[in-house]
Amino acid sequence: MGTNQSSSELSEQVAALSKQVAALQEQIDIVRSCLQFQVQSESTRTPTVHLRCASVRLVYPDAPERTQALLKADSQGASISLLNNREQPLLSLTVKNETPRCAFYGQPSLESIVLTAEPATGRGEIAVAESGKPRAVMKAAELGGAVSVLHDDGRPRALLFGGAEHGEIFALAADSRAAAKLSCEKAHGGGMLTVSGNDAIPATVVAAGPEGGMVMTLRKDGKVGCSMATMAKVSGISVEDLGQGQIHLLSEANGPSLRLTDPEGRPRLSLARTVNGATLSFDSHTEHPHIRLSAQADQVSFDLDNNKGDHITLQTATDGGAVFALSNPANQPQLMIMNSKAGPSIALQPKPDQGAAATLACSKEGGALFICDAEGTRRCGLCATEDGSQLMLFNDLGIERVLLGSAQDGGALRLNWGGTMGVAALATQEGGAVVVNDANGQPRASLPPSEES
Repeated sequence: MGTNQSSSELSEQVAALSKQVAALQEQIDIVRSCLQFQVQSESTRTPTVHLRCASVRLVYPDAPERTQALLKADSQGASISLLNNREQPLLSLTVKNETPRCAFYGQPSLESIVLTAEPATGRGEIAVAESGKPRAVMKAAELGGAVSVLHDDGRPRALLFGGAEHGEIFALAADSRAAAKLSCEKAHGGGMLTVSGNDAIPATVVAAGPEGGMVMTLRKDGKVGCSMATMAKVSGISVEDLGQGQIHLLSEANGPSLRLTDPEGRPRLSLARTVNGATLSFDSHTEHPHIRLSAQADQVSFDLDNNKGDHITLQTATDGGAVFALSNPANQPQLMIMNSKAGPSIALQPKPDQGAAATLACSKEGGALFICDAEGTRRCGLCATEDGSQLMLFNDLGIERVLLGSAQDGGALRLNWGGTMGVAALATQEGGAVVVNDANGQPRASLPPSEES
């Protein structure tokens, strides 16, 4: 009886032991399916363990119920998470759909730094945040690199871009489209600052070119309203008058100037200062001066021109005196009224290398009128002095041939031939007299008769 009971108990123990062995074998098979040992070197026989599983949990040695790190894998990729002592992630490294991503956590569930890479393009990106709020993003692009500074709303406040040819910096407003752009391009010759208003339309441009700097203020239509520029030989300020023209204030090598132009940019009013003086000019639409006032050294002039050949000049002379001239064309005076140290005079059709057609002059001694032919040769003269007056007639060579004169209470008439006097008639206080000479100037007859005749 006792033997049969012992055999029954033994059979039960063997069956239980067999179940345990089977369960243990199942567990060993599971471990074998996850672990694979491989010896790399026959000499050292150092094994390599290959672990195949969906997740691995690392725990604290003294608190195995608490997780310190997690290693997971699924059909989309793998991830590694490092946790704090409250089992909250501090660092996660994931690969999902072949895209790597690394995140650092400053606070629970709030990413502070995120690193990603695009496998298709090979471009990387870094984002930093403050308690989960975006602050900055640095990323690579096809044409260069870019850095964005963000705020809580995720909208950028500043941008930095760098390409092969130039770099750009943008400063943006929070609640509007206002922006400032700082760039440097070789095509522009230097740096450029563009400031836009709340409507994102550029309003101010500051630029550096090959010859100097420039500042422009723009209207809403993009056209320049005011500009200031400095170049190698000229500096200036320009103001656009809403399509009516421009105002230019310039500083050139010859001196400063102020110019008012029409819509096509042609000067209509100019005020300029030179080394020797200043000039004020009113010009036509063809840039021909209509009115010109000039002060150069000791000489002042005022000119009027109708752009049809008629020209009027009023001018002072450097050595004293003044000139008033009517011309047509502008370089051919038809009438000149002059005042000099010798006295006033009037000339009709004066010519630089010839006499005037008619000249009326006045000096301390008296007045004079001279008439010339078309060649400028003097042909007639009328003079008056304190002692008397004279009427002179000249030949085609300008040599005197007739002289009619008066002196005090007397008068005289002289007729010349060649270089000698032919006839002379006198009236003096002693009476009248007539003298007739031969071709050599020798007396031939006289009235009253003289002793020689």
